Amino acid sequence: MIKTYLSVFSFLFVCSALKAQTPTWVVYGAVPNVATRCSAIDDSSNAWVATFGGGVSKVKDGSYTNFYSGNSGLTDDNATSVAIDTAGIKWFGTYNTGAFSYDGTTWTNLNNTNGLPGNRINCITVDTVTNNKWFGINFNGATKYDGTNFTTYKTTQGLPNNNVNDIKVDAAGNVWVATYGGLAKYDGVSWTSFTTSNSGIAHNQTYSIAIENATTFWIGTAAGLCKFDGAATWTIFSTANSSLPYDYVNTVAVDAAGDKWVGTTQGAMAKFDGVATWTLFNTGNSSIPGVDVRHIMIDRDDNKWIATNDGGFAFYGIIPAIGLKNALVAADIILYPNPVNESLTIELGNISSDETTMTFKAFNALGKEVKIIGLNSKTNGLSKTLLDLESLEEGIYFYSISDTNNKVLKTGKFVKN
Repeated sequence: MIKTYLSVFSFLFVCSALKAQTPTWVVYGAVPNVATRCSAIDDSSNAWVATFGGGVSKVKDGSYTNFYSGNSGLTDDNATSVAIDTAGIKWFGTYNTGAFSYDGTTWTNLNNTNGLPGNRINCITVDTVTNNKWFGINFNGATKYDGTNFTTYKTTQGLPNNNVNDIKVDAAGNVWVATYGGLAKYDGVSWTSFTTSNSGIAHNQTYSIAIENATTFWIGTAAGLCKFDGAATWTIFSTANSSLPYDYVNTVAVDAAGDKWVGTTQGAMAKFDGVATWTLFNTGNSSIPGVDVRHIMIDRDDNKWIATNDGGFAFYGIIPAIGLKNALVAADIILYPNPVNESLTIELGNISSDETTMTFKAFNALGKEVKIIGLNSKTNGLSKTLLDLESLEEGIYFYSISDTNNKVLKTGKFVKN
């Protein structure tokens, strides 16, 4: 039986007082592993998250359900990618044992014994017109699977490199492939490669593709973000000529307003209007949980779901109205200093009378509870609690503060020096 968790790693973390329709953060942290690599959302608004070391998680409404080698048909806990096909079947890529499909009951494994050329899956993409699945495979090219037949494309067929990082299918049915040796386009008959030797692409190491329209493609490379018209014109945005926070671009996504959301290896995330205006999101000015952003998924409501490799999973967007009350309460709870040496101060502000008794819990990076203490607040007043943390080892810890009904009011993380 799959176990459903309600803990600090599946929490609602709101960072400031909100007004309606103002984007805010929901940080899920480790779900159950902080190394989150990819996500996709289904028709029931469940976010499916691939984690490297913890298997796959289904996240919704502050709770998550884990699927891993010990409780499901997934035989490799190092999940790398996730996609959902037109029938609602979930597809997961793994590092060691190929790809898996899950229809809600049955798990099916595709690997190098039954059709795939290799077992290390870097990415999965679904062609929403044909429902064909495309697998990007480490050092083994790109494989198309139509539900029966496998067709693999490598350098011998026209790919610039066999290490495939990302695949996208445009509205005309062209398949775009990001490889370690350049970008490629497949029109169903022939391949066209775009490399530093024959085009204006910034770098041959390409990691991600976002299709804005028929003549605007965004390519993440090891030397910045590239805008490509699909034919011959390239525009490069790098740390040298723009406010891109880091040149290694892992992921790019385009929202409904046409803004580009860019995830980097060490510079966290940026929003770019495509011309000159950049808005940076990092651990110093926002609640993004990590700086190594591996994937940004934009849902049907234009919310952003961010998978980081060093801090876990997060949501940035409009939370339901039912969550706004918690947001206002959370803003009245302040913890400092952070990082902390010996003692942490928890300050409770204008907390209503039904929340006069609260519980603080601290968890280590593995999710083990290491500290619990009761908190008392004054109605419409101010209360401070000094928490002795001298006995804790140095490292990163997560916390939750909940009311008498175990409703989580605030969560986050702190560093113990």
